[in-house]
Amino acid sequence: YCKARSKKDFSVHTADNDVNYVEELTFDFNEIEPRIALPPSPANVKPVAEVTGIKVDSVVIASCTNGRYEDFEIV
Repeated sequence: YCKARSKKDFSVHTADNDVNYVEELTFDFNEIEPRIALPPSPANVKPVAEVTGIKVDSVVIASCTNGRYEDFEIV
């Protein structure tokens, strides 16, 4: 993933073979619903399902939330 997107050299850091983690977390991303940031702040986030039917006059992509070229391709 990184090699395909980076123009600079980088180092990959991995855990030791005998590492002991305090906790391992597993997520089912099928259970996470899409979310959207609303005005006036990127911190004002709600599930998309809660804002259906609201007229959208304009949107901002690639603002302070580190948008990527791939984000533009989706839109």
